[in-house]
Amino acid sequence: MALQMETLLNIIESTGTNPPVTLLAKYLGISKQTVYKRAKQYKIDLHTPLTRETIRKLGTALPLKGGTRKS
Repeated sequence: MALQMETLLNIIESTGTNPPVTLLAKYLGISKQTVYKRAKQYKIDLHTPLTRETIRKLGTALPLKGGTRKS
C-alpha cells in the first residue's frame, strides 16, 4: 500500500483536490461503497485534501461489530 499511498498523495498534491472516489477505491483495492462507509465511520471529509493518515484509515477495515466485519 506504500506505493499506492504515495501515488494518491502525488495526485492530491498536483491537483490540489482529491481524486474521484472510483480512483481512490481502485488504488486502495476496495469498492466505492466501502470508501463511503469507511469515510463516514472514520469521519473523513472526502471534499478536503486527504493526508497520509486519512488514506491509511480509508485502507483499513472497519472494526468488528457483533463478531462480524462491517467492511
